[in-house]
Amino acid sequence: GAFVSTKTSQQLDFDANYSRGTIFVGTTTLSTLVSDTEDLRAKGLSGFSRLDRDQAMLFIFPSSGNWGFWMKDMNFSIDILWLDEDSRVITIEKGVVPSTYPKTFFPKSLARYVIELNSGSADIFGITIGDELSFSLEK
Repeated sequence: GAFVSTKTSQQLDFDANYSRGTIFVGTTTLSTLVSDTEDLRAKGLSGFSRLDRDQAMLFIFPSSGNWGFWMKDMNFSIDILWLDEDSRVITIEKGVVPSTYPKTFFPKSLARYVIELNSGSADIFGITIGDELSFSLEK
């Protein structure tokens, strides 16, 4: 199902249901919502109006797998990054638009983590296959 919020722009993407964290991409720091339960992973960014340039969503799976993503109930385009157990980027899908739904996008090999960013962010931040990204989670 879609997540719908009446919060204003700056508050919108930092909903109380999500835990928070930080992703470090070179010298860039991204405020991150963490989807680490089945319900939150299923919801993802569906229903959100946007992400700011310095925001992301991190999906943490219980184990590595062929985790597929689609654009159901999405309102904006995103870049999707799949990372392996060592937090190395293994697949990048850039500029995925809402109209691609119901197409499902998959990693080229097994992934443990997925990061969703604003469309164009992978290029802006210079993220390429093989890059190791780091993140910290708030307790």
